[in-house]
Amino acid sequence: MPHSTKDLSDINRFEKLASEWWDVNGAFKLLHEMSPLRISYAKKNICKALNINNKKLKPFAGLDFLDVGCGGGLMSVPMHFLGANVTGIDAGAKNIEAAKAYAKRKNLPINFVYTTAEDLEKTGVKLDVILAMEVIEHVANYKFFLKKLASMLKPNGVLIISTINRTIKSLLFAKVAAEYLLRILPAGTHEWDKFLKPEEIEAELKAYGVNKINISGTCFNIISREFRFCNNTDITYSMTFVKDQTE
Repeated sequence: MPHSTKDLSDINRFEKLASEWWDVNGAFKLLHEMSPLRISYAKKNICKALNINNKKLKPFAGLDFLDVGCGGGLMSVPMHFLGANVTGIDAGAKNIEAAKAYAKRKNLPINFVYTTAEDLEKTGVKLDVILAMEVIEHVANYKFFLKKLASMLKPNGVLIISTINRTIKSLLFAKVAAEYLLRILPAGTHEWDKFLKPEEIEAELKAYGVNKINISGTCFNIISREFRFCNNTDITYSMTFVKDQTE
């Protein structure tokens, strides 16, 4: 497998849609609809892992966050408003351009950088929190990707990953139905064989001293178009990991 996270076909696919990142009715409508649940999951689990009072207005004040595969910044922005010092990275130059343009319009001091996880890791940066939301299924080498994320975490740092499970149910609903029948995602958004089972991610990270503390499934009501947490991880799920305090 290549020692690179870049999947050029996926990068090109998302760059063609870069102008739509902040269009709530555009190509990324589903991500906008998922945002409240994604933000809630991140806030709850980061605060729990780091023993922070999540009732604070800015619970993440003083923490260095990395949003990997940030796209137009849909998670970077709310993390900034929760007090975090946020860096968002993406392997698509046009995605970063869109993120920077939005931050400039809104006067938000978020550091958006056109780079990859492996190139950023070479700088020796260490983070309190890393978010990898709906991105691991788009990288070329997930094992290499996870190794680099683990390397960039501070001891006791938190990693949150959300993605799609590799099951028959996800093939039917997250791929065929979502992209071709209901058309709630652009056709070709996902490759089913790149979806990952939770235990695959967990085993890979455990080798680097990064251990799972939470997993939650996400369920979607097609009629109301509402997302909610559920115990079923057959289609989509989110996981929280914490790095050992001693490396």
